[in-house]
Amino acid sequence: MLRGPGDKTSLGVNETAADAAGSRGPSKANPVPADEFKKLFIQCFPADAKVHSFYSCQADKCVTLSKEDQQRMKGKDRFQHQWISDNSLSYCEKTGYHWLLFQEGKGMFCIICRKHDTINPQNKSKKFNTEPSVRFKQKTVEEHASHQQHLAAVEAELLSRVSVFQHQVSYREQVRESVYYNAFLSLYWVAKEELANCKFVRLLQLVEDLGVTDLKLFQHRSSGSVREMFLLLGKVIKEHVCKRARLSNCFGLLCDEVCDISCKEQLVTFLKFVDPDTGKATTEFLAIDDVLEHSTSANAEAIKTVLIRQLKESQVELKKLTSLSPDGASVMTGKRNGVAVLLREESKVMLNVHCICHRLALACGDANDEVSYIKTVEKILVQLWSFFKNSAKKTAAYAKAVKESKAITLSEEGNKKMAKKFSKACRTRWLSTEKAIHGVFEDFTPLTQTLRVFKEEGDAPATGLYNK
Repeated sequence: MLRGPGDKTSLGVNETAADAAGSRGPSKANPVPADEFKKLFIQCFPADAKVHSFYSCQADKCVTLSKEDQQRMKGKDRFQHQWISDNSLSYCEKTGYHWLLFQEGKGMFCIICRKHDTINPQNKSKKFNTEPSVRFKQKTVEEHASHQQHLAAVEAELLSRVSVFQHQVSYREQVRESVYYNAFLSLYWVAKEELANCKFVRLLQLVEDLGVTDLKLFQHRSSGSVREMFLLLGKVIKEHVCKRARLSNCFGLLCDEVCDISCKEQLVTFLKFVDPDTGKATTEFLAIDDVLEHSTSANAEAIKTVLIRQLKESQVELKKLTSLSPDGASVMTGKRNGVAVLLREESKVMLNVHCICHRLALACGDANDEVSYIKTVEKILVQLWSFFKNSAKKTAAYAKAVKESKAITLSEEGNKKMAKKFSKACRTRWLSTEKAIHGVFEDFTPLTQTLRVFKEEGDAPATGLYNK
């Protein structure tokens, strides 16, 4: 009777190799012992299954299928029993397995794929694994031996036999992509939330504690590595922005000069274009460069050179430039030698538009100069800001009055934030006067109470502000 490995299967390593060698294929190296195959067979197939395998057929001297199964396979394509013993067809030199099996009434299976439960990476099927292959052709068996599904099973089998250190190395390679993805996703979140770079490593430690233990394999945690990762993220995002801008028919530039804490004259540039994906106008950050890096003065020619270099590095065509929105400074909008005039030489259709935010700020500043009442209010706001800014004692008293007034309990950090509610009314900052007035209006009662307390103590500035 045809069956799986039973009591008659007692072939050793040398006997198995000798029986299968000869005219049916080349000699085998390191074949899997029959008893080991028997244990694996019992795990993979039910006890009543009629399965033809190299080991069982050698023991039972079986050379053909049952008559019932031969009658079932009507047609030209039929399973050939000799495929099981053909070393060149169904024997794996790397693992020592005679991997081809045939179960009557179903089809062909691969014992290695069945052991490691591998799937076809293309269509996610489990042919030769839990699903039998019913395409009974020798080419089908040959294709499976070289298929990625079978090769993955062979690799898994070899890995199960190597040392612990090799397991670690292989596991690192296996999860490398997911580890890098999780690390970069965490870094992107840190950047979007505007957290300090040093928080990145602590965030990884938190994610590890929450169960993503594979992140411990990410070793690039030095400040230099984190900086390189930030630059790589910026490069990828910039390339995505530039790709969308290149697909647009036209674009505009929004630029302004700023001086950072290191006293470098920086030119910040934004692109405005119609997003080809959404069909809506969008504004995206393009670049920031030091104007004085290749020039001794931040004049119009130097700024023009920086802008053209930024567009060239981004591979955005200058001829598509249709608008420029600067801050209104003479170096940007001068009629003769301004940046707008110089860029119009490169793009004849470009329009120069004074930034609406800067114009509003200038209008508010001019209104303050024309109306004496506004000037008085502005002066009082600056004095209030200075009164609390220069004294921790007065700031703490004000915070206490606000808490009592609103009957709330705040943390130490909350107290600090509340104490800083006063915004300095500064004309060089857009609409800062409005923010300062809003802060006074919200907490007018605790503010006057605080001033009255210090007035009773003989504080002259508090007396003057309280009377005003």
